[in-house]
Amino acid sequence: MALSAWVKWRVVAGALLLGVMFLGAGFGEAMNAVLRTQSGYFLNIVYLMGTVWRSLFRINAEGSISPAEAWIALLVYCAICLVLLVRKVKAFEVVK
Repeated sequence: MALSAWVKWRVVAGALLLGVMFLGAGFGEAMNAVLRTQSGYFLNIVYLMGTVWRSLFRINAEGSISPAEAWIALLVYCAICLVLLVRKVKAFEVVK
């Protein structure tokens, strides 16, 4: 919703959402490979959501980041989206 508030066209908003999901995952994996670190997973929203779901269903799967770190990263993403929405969408009162 935050991305669609910043662009006029629905198709562009869908492309932005697709880009955030795929480009974030690709850039995160490239960062992990080049820098030999596990910090790139914080850019991969799908990986973060999978980590949270595994923790909610208590599926023991060894991951490179903990569920608490995944929760914090997702909350940071939500806060960024909220800031974008607050800056773009203005509330107004209709008086008759």
